[in-house]
Amino acid sequence: MRIGLSALTFPVVIAGLVLAAAADAQTLTTARAIRRMLPEQAAVGHPVRVRGVVTAFDTNPPTNYFGMMVQDKSGISVYAILTHPPAAPVHGGTLVEVVGVTAAGAYAPIINHAEARVIGEGHLPAETRRVTMGRMLSGVEDGNWVTIEGIVHAVWKSGFDERIAVEMSDGLIVAGTAREPGADYARLIDAKVRVRGICAPIFNRNRQLTGVEMVFPGLKQLTVLEAAPPDPFALPPQPIGSILRYNPDASPGHRIHTRGTVTLYWPGRLLCLSERSHGLCVRGAQSTPLKVGQGVDVVGFPMVGSLAPTLDAALFRPGGIATDPDNVPEVSAEAALGGLYDSQPVEIEAQLIGQDRSAKDPTIFMSAGRSVFSAVLPAGFRTETIRTLQEGSVLRVTGVCSVKADNVAGIDQDGFSVPSSFSILLRTPDDVTVLHRPSWWTPGHALMMLGIVAVGALASIFWILMLRQRVEQQTQVIRNSQEQLRHSAQHDPLTDLPNRTLLHDRMEMELARAERSESILGLLMVDLDDFKQINDQLGHGVGDEVLREVATRLVRAVRKTDTVARIGGDEFILLLTNLNHPGEIEMIAAKIVSAISMPFLTGGREIPLSGSVGACTYPDGGTDAERLLQCVDAAMYRAKAQGRSRYFVADPQSFPTETIL
Repeated sequence: MRIGLSALTFPVVIAGLVLAAAADAQTLTTARAIRRMLPEQAAVGHPVRVRGVVTAFDTNPPTNYFGMMVQDKSGISVYAILTHPPAAPVHGGTLVEVVGVTAAGAYAPIINHAEARVIGEGHLPAETRRVTMGRMLSGVEDGNWVTIEGIVHAVWKSGFDERIAVEMSDGLIVAGTAREPGADYARLIDAKVRVRGICAPIFNRNRQLTGVEMVFPGLKQLTVLEAAPPDPFALPPQPIGSILRYNPDASPGHRIHTRGTVTLYWPGRLLCLSERSHGLCVRGAQSTPLKVGQGVDVVGFPMVGSLAPTLDAALFRPGGIATDPDNVPEVSAEAALGGLYDSQPVEIEAQLIGQDRSAKDPTIFMSAGRSVFSAVLPAGFRTETIRTLQEGSVLRVTGVCSVKADNVAGIDQDGFSVPSSFSILLRTPDDVTVLHRPSWWTPGHALMMLGIVAVGALASIFWILMLRQRVEQQTQVIRNSQEQLRHSAQHDPLTDLPNRTLLHDRMEMELARAERSESILGLLMVDLDDFKQINDQLGHGVGDEVLREVATRLVRAVRKTDTVARIGGDEFILLLTNLNHPGEIEMIAAKIVSAISMPFLTGGREIPLSGSVGACTYPDGGTDAERLLQCVDAAMYRAKAQGRSRYFVADPQSFPTETIL
C-alpha cells in the first residue's frame, strides 16, 4: 500500500555499518522507546526487537518492497522497513515480532533493515479515539490508531491502492487502503462512514508536517453508519431553485438529485441546466454525449458558488424532459447583472468594444447601456468567426448568463449577495450574430470628406457638427464603460480574486475600522513551492489550473468576511478581520499550509502541491498597509528559508523596525 506510510521509508544508514556499530548496544523492545528518540539518536542504528500487531502495511510487488506499521502493548506505533516480505501472509491484526535497527526516517524514527516473524493472530486495538482534522494536523496523533467519521465524497484508484475522500465536520481527509479484489468502493460514495486506521503524516524534505492522511488495513475497519442510496438517481428529484435553501428537515452533507434541461455543455468541463425559472451550472470531467435542449438528471453534493449554489463531485445522465433550445428570453444587460437570470440561457444585444486574444478561451468584451460584460467560447471550437469581429459592431449573443458576486464587499445591509459582474458562456460560434457593422463614418473618413467638400462652408460646418457629435457620443460610451470595467481592473483575470489594487483599498478600510474598534487584523502571504517546475514540466495550462485550484482552496479555508487576493505569479495575500487574539493567526496559517498541501488531480495525473506562508498581525506587525505588507513578505521568505511548505508568524521581535523599513 503506497499511500502515506511509504513516505516514511527513506533509508538513512547502510546495513552492514549500522549492524556492526550496534553490536554491543542495548536492544530496544518497545515502540515508545523508539519513537521518543531524536532523529540523530535513531540514525546511530540501535538494535530493536519489538512485538506487536500489524495496523497497516505497504507493498510494491515490482520492487519486492514491504513495510508495516506495528503497535505494541504501549499503544504506540512504529514503522518497519523489511528486507524481504514475511514468510507467512500478514493482515491487519496479525501478531508479529520485528527485529532490526533504528533509523531516522523521513519524519519520525523507524525500524530499518528489519525481519518480521509471524507469531499468530492478534487483535487490532479495540479502543480508538475519535479525532478531528484539527487534532490530526497538530501532529500529536502521528502514527496512532484513531477513528474518523464523515461522508464519502469520492473514491479513486491510485496504483495498487484505493483512496477515499471523507468530508469530516472540520475538513476533508483522504483515507487509503490496499485494494481488495471484488470490493465495490463506489458504493461508499454519499455514505456516512466510520474508519479506524493510522494517522499518517504528509511532510516536506525538512521533516516538517504539512498535512495528514489516514491509512487503514482493509474494509473490515470501515463501518457504514448510513448507507448511500443504491441508485442516487433514484432519489426524489429536488427542484433547482430549492438547493441550499433553508430547510429544518434537510440532511446536510449528503448528495442530492436534481433534473432539468441542458442549456450549455462543455464536455469534460461544464454542464448547465435549467428548470422553469432557475438554473444550475456544475463542473466535472464527465464527457457523456449531451445536446442543448436535452433532458438531464444530475446528482452531486451541494456547495456554495459565487452567487448561486453548485454541486461538487457531480454525475449526470440523459433523462428528464427535453424542451425547445431556441426558446431563449431577450434581456437587457442591466437585467442580466441583477442576478435573476444567473445560470440560465439569455439573449443580449450589445456593442463589441474589445477582445482578449491571449486568453485560453476566446473572449470578447461588450458594452450595453452602462454595463460592460464578456462573452466566452470554449477552446476547441472554430474561432475565426469570433476573432475576425470588428470593434464597434452591434452583436446579438446567446448563451448562459454567469453572474459573480463579491461576497466580502458585495453584501447589502440585509445580508443579500450583491452581483458585481456577469459573463455570457457561449455554446458554439453560431451563438454570435452580427446585427450591424461599424459605421464607415470614422473620424479619419470624416476628415477626408471634409477635405473633399471644403468648397462649401455650409457643408464643412455640417460635417464638423456631425463629427463633434460622434466624438461626444464615443466619449460618453467610454466614460460609462470605464465605470463598468472597474471590476475587471480590480480583479485577477485568471482566478477572479481581488488584485493588488483592490487589496490595498480593503486594507486601508479595515485598518481604519480596526483602529476605531481596537481590534486585531491578520495578514498572510502564501507562495507556492516549486511552481515554476510545474509550468516547465506540465505546461502553463496545468499551471493555470493549479493556480485556480489553490485560489479555491484558500477561499474555502477562510471566512466569507476575509479577503483572498492574488498579487501576481503564484503569490496570494489573505486579509483576516476581527481576530480574537494574535495567536489565532498561527492556527489559520497551519490550516492554509494543510489546505494547499492536498494533492491536485487533473487529467488522471496527481500533482503534489505545497506552499510557504508568512503571517503577521496588526498592530504588532505594523500600523499601515505598507508596513504590514513588508512584514508579511519578510515572514514568508523566513518560512521558505526554514524549509518551505511551512509557515512563519512574525512577532515584534522577529524583524527589527529598521529591517522592515
